[in-house]
Amino acid sequence: MLRHVQILLSFAGSLGLMVFGLRMLNDRILYSFGSRIRSRIITASGQPFGSLIAGSSLNSMFQSSSGLSVILMSMINESLITQEAAFTTVLGAALGHIVPIAIFSGMGFLADMSTWALPLLALAVPMSMLRRRNMARFGVAILGFLILLLGLELLKQTLPSTSEELALLLFVRSLGARPFFFAVFGLGVGMLLSIMTQSSDTVILTALALGWSGWFPFSPVLAMIFGANVGTILTLRRGSGVYGSDVRVFSAAVVIFLVLSGAVGLALVLPLEAAVIRYLPGIYFKSSILPPIVYGLYAGFTVLVILLMFVLRRWVMFFAVQWHRRPTPAVNEEDTDGLSVLPRGVPDSLEANLITTRGELGRMADTAHGMLLETLNASQNELEAKPAMKRVKELHSRLEESGGRVEKLLKVSIREPSGADQARDIAAQTRVSQELIIIGSACVHAVRVVERIARKNYRIHEEAMDELYGYISQVLDFLKYDGDYLARKLSSYDRKLAYLMEEDINSVRDKLQKRVRRTLERDDEADIRGEFQFMDIVRYLELIGDGCLAIGRELPKLR
Repeated sequence: MLRHVQILLSFAGSLGLMVFGLRMLNDRILYSFGSRIRSRIITASGQPFGSLIAGSSLNSMFQSSSGLSVILMSMINESLITQEAAFTTVLGAALGHIVPIAIFSGMGFLADMSTWALPLLALAVPMSMLRRRNMARFGVAILGFLILLLGLELLKQTLPSTSEELALLLFVRSLGARPFFFAVFGLGVGMLLSIMTQSSDTVILTALALGWSGWFPFSPVLAMIFGANVGTILTLRRGSGVYGSDVRVFSAAVVIFLVLSGAVGLALVLPLEAAVIRYLPGIYFKSSILPPIVYGLYAGFTVLVILLMFVLRRWVMFFAVQWHRRPTPAVNEEDTDGLSVLPRGVPDSLEANLITTRGELGRMADTAHGMLLETLNASQNELEAKPAMKRVKELHSRLEESGGRVEKLLKVSIREPSGADQARDIAAQTRVSQELIIIGSACVHAVRVVERIARKNYRIHEEAMDELYGYISQVLDFLKYDGDYLARKLSSYDRKLAYLMEEDINSVRDKLQKRVRRTLERDDEADIRGEFQFMDIVRYLELIGDGCLAIGRELPKLR
């Protein structure tokens, strides 16, 4: 009994090492290429075949189908990609999932770790200590890969020899006489492990290890691999519950794909296994040939179903829409005023929540731009001053509500474990939100001054409003540039251009201030109150320009 407990604990420890190593590998890739992954998906979303290739290439690097699906859900929610493009990307991700697992299993089962693990370790440790961020991340990714394979090696050593556990082996072989029950058993084990580890890759490698050691033949190994999809299904259903109907339709389409792939695979392998049991019983439990055969079958079934789903993707989306024909309101587990915030425990929920926050910041920038545009209209038309004041107050209320939502979103993100880049992203988003709130308040004060000038009929020097029009237009362009980057309408942010725009704004501000001083000094009939009110408008616009520059300093830090 004690020996069995020790085996169980060693088995759990080996799985933990594999999950930890895979998480290290995924995190380093995500931190390094997260923004490129999103931009690549968005760029390729216009063509179905492009989405398929993008998903395949990305998941070859980013070994987390669940995490990629969660990121896709947040991108659908922010209207960055369509449901069909996201579904096609998932098909490509499933296709790209095949090769890395073959590499992991090949290096773990066929190669001798002692010949190449130490040289890789000697390379990875110094790289992880370098100051250059990308090289250090690459070194940590190699360490994660080594930890993954170490966990796999320990798992193989943990599994008891079939000769030592003869009674258990006879029980397993008695199940093998009935492939259907054996497949159900393997499916249950795969489901349990996928729920516990939240990693389909770990379940697949464990299934291959069980086949390699001679404990499981065809059907349970393949059933465990398909049972790993259950973890993805549960993640999708749990994550999509906080989003709108578009995301739930996408998750339903992915569930259809995963269930169909498992059904097709088992429907094909069970007759094959029955034939092997009948005609070739001697090789049924041969460990040396099972993993390549089983994984080859899995890869073949996956490619077959992916191609079928790609051809019939619009029909799949149609059935998914029918599934959610009457969508229920999204339920948010984090009490954030109906925001689409993923709960803890969902893979890469932090990354998805940061995408949601970025979208909310884009909407805040758009609202602030609308407030500044109202300021421009009010300054050029006295009759519009009072209505503009009302509209600006409404927009300011909307801006503050968005700011409150961003604050709650970021509080949820802060509570999640994060890497250095994600923490930098959170800090940058916090600063951007604060600056947008300040810009909104400055717009309210500026319009209030414009309305006061119109109401009290203050006089200002000639050409003042024309000069103000040019000044506000420059500030508008700066705010629009920041907002376009936040809304992902621009792929890169030019900090030098931002500084040039700020210099131009400061130059115009200085000219306006000198003009007011000359007017007060030389014009005996100048309206002092009107000129000072004009200076107040210039000061508030300067505050908006400074806020745009402060935002510009933070935007390059966003991934």
